Formats: sequence, structure tokens, C-alpha cells
Amino acid sequence: MTAQPRRHEIERTPLRPLVLFAVGLFLLIGLAIAVAYLMTVVFLGQRAAEERGQALRAVSAPSVPPGPRLQTHAPRDLAAYEQAEDEVLTSYGWVDRGSGRVRIPIQRAMQLLAERGLPKAGPPPEETPR
Repeated sequence: MTAQPRRHEIERTPLRPLVLFAVGLFLLIGLAIAVAYLMTVVFLGQRAAEERGQALRAVSAPSVPPGPRLQTHAPRDLAAYEQAEDEVLTSYGWVDRGSGRVRIPIQRAMQLLAERGLPKAGPPPEETPR
């Protein structure tokens, strides 16, 4: 058997690669910080310009905001809605004049239902196109 030479670690670590790595790392970190700073400056400048533009538009804009607008007098609107619903429930009127369908007051409809009873179940009525 032939004796193999003993292998061992180098006692000293080469300094040049470590220094180059450290310098490169610091340069890369510095570059990232510079890019982040420049992006912040640019974006803050754009935001300030947009805010100035919005302020100018707000001064020259009409005082009435665009729709949808909120209710200005809710109780009056509710009373008008309830009156319109009561009108529908308590009056006669056409639902579809072409097919001869009408609506009748709710009280009269309940009287007719009490007198005649519920209609027998049959095929569903055909719907008319609207």
C-alpha cells in the first residue's frame, strides 16, 4: 500500500475574496438605499403635485357634488313614498292594458278571496313579454 499524503486545511483564509465580497455588499446596500431614496422623492413630488391639482379643482368646482346625492329631507321622502304605496293599494288601475290585467284595491281583493276561496292549482299562467 502506498501512503497517501495527509490533507489539511489551510491555516490562513485568503483575505482578498473576503474584502471584495464586503466591498461589493456595502456598494449593493448603498445602491439600494439610494434607489429607495430617489423613488421616495419622486413619488412624494408626484403626490404633492396631485394634491395641488385637487386643491385647484376644489376651488373651481361647483358647490353641488356629483350624484348620487343623499336625501335632504328623509321624513318628507318617506311620507311621499308611503302615500304612493297607499295609492296603489287602495285604487283601481291597469297592470297591463294589452292583456286586460288590472289591479283592484286590497280590501276588495280580500273580500273576493273570502267569498270565492283560493283558486284551484293549475298550470302556471304564461307570462307576457315586457
